[in-house]
Amino acid sequence: MRYLLAIDSSDQAFDAVRVLTHLSPCEHTILLHAVDVPKASYPMLDPEAAQELYRSLELDMREEGKRLLQRAVTLLSDGVGPVESRLELGSPAEVIVSMAQRERIDLIIMGARGLTPTKEFVFGSVSHGVVTHAPGAVLTVPAPMPALRNILIAVAGLQDAGTVIRFFMHKPFNQPVNVHVLTVLPLPLGQVKYTAAFEPMRDTALKSAQRFAEDIAGRLSTLQCCAIPITKIGPPAATILLYAEELQADLIVVGSHTQQPIARFLLGSVSHKILHTSHRPVLTLR
Repeated sequence: MRYLLAIDSSDQAFDAVRVLTHLSPCEHTILLHAVDVPKASYPMLDPEAAQELYRSLELDMREEGKRLLQRAVTLLSDGVGPVESRLELGSPAEVIVSMAQRERIDLIIMGARGLTPTKEFVFGSVSHGVVTHAPGAVLTVPAPMPALRNILIAVAGLQDAGTVIRFFMHKPFNQPVNVHVLTVLPLPLGQVKYTAAFEPMRDTALKSAQRFAEDIAGRLSTLQCCAIPITKIGPPAATILLYAEELQADLIVVGSHTQQPIARFLLGSVSHKILHTSHRPVLTLR
């Protein structure tokens, strides 16, 4: 596999660097820092002075970026595999996605500062932009991951299942893990007043969902993990987050289904809500 580790000055970015200790050595790792120089207007200065100020600012930001990359390198263990540092000029989300596309990256790893959905819609979010447009998997790290033993995988259909199994076939973790495969039957099943006529339908749906989870768990159990199938009823995002707390999951894995940004803002999506609500690392697969 090929990793892209995005670095900025946040604590979460260096928490993301430390996550590499839990991943299998890969073919190639790129440490990337994007230098996003603000294009401020200086009407009180003549054009040459304003340009000189811009160049000076860019130079300072490039030097700071080099220091951040050097610090990241010092945190890497010897067993991570070949590592290359890159410094690129541009908007962070665009630079990260473009690099991932050019370098055929399998997994982007980055910190996440946790904007609320409303602030994200108004001001933008680097992690959200990357998850939305990345060509492959993205691991967002909002807090330290001291261990990687318990993983919660939320699957909603065959597309999610296939993506999860393909990712696990790469044996991405350096130690065996315990996996809980969670399928959530969404509302309105959880809201319907149970009647004698409804109970057989509910039971049939639960049995079908459990068989689905059992099939995925059985296939994952052959791939570096011990997998347990779980089925619950309720609102998907809230149910997944609640179970992650009960399990004390070190990592939540979800699938990403592309929506237009305005549709996601108005209607929401399970992966989107989890990504911006969970204080645990989230691996979004596509």
